[in-house]
Amino acid sequence: MRTANPRLLLKMRTIYIQRIDHNFNEILSNDLAHVSWVKVVKKPSEADAIVRGTCFSLQRLKSLHAEVYITDGVSGASIWQDVVRVPYDPPELSKAVNNAAARVLADLNQSIHLASKR
Repeated sequence: MRTANPRLLLKMRTIYIQRIDHNFNEILSNDLAHVSWVKVVKKPSEADAIVRGTCFSLQRLKSLHAEVYITDGVSGASIWQDVVRVPYDPPELSKAVNNAAARVLADLNQSIHLASKR
C-alpha cells in the first residue's frame, strides 16, 4: 500500500467505485457500507474520490491479484493505492476475492490511521 496524498485521504467523505472484475467493486462497496467515515455514491460527479482497479486470477500460480487506486474526484490526483495477492484453490476463487477486498480495506484503514497521526 502507498499513500500518495495523506491530506486528501483524510478529506475523503464520498467515493465512487468503478466496475472491477470478479464483482470486486460490489464487495468493496458492501464492505465500505459498514464504515462510518465514507459513503459510497452511485455517480462519479457526486464523489470526492474515485476507486479504480483490477482483479484477476493467476491460475498457474493459484493466486488472485488485485490492484486498487484511489484518485481525487476533481483533479484526478493520486491519493492511495494498494496491491494484494491472495492464494486460492483452496479456497474457491469467490472466497479469495472476498479475502482480497478485506485486505484492501484493512490496508486502507491502516493508511487512514497513519495519516491522521501526521
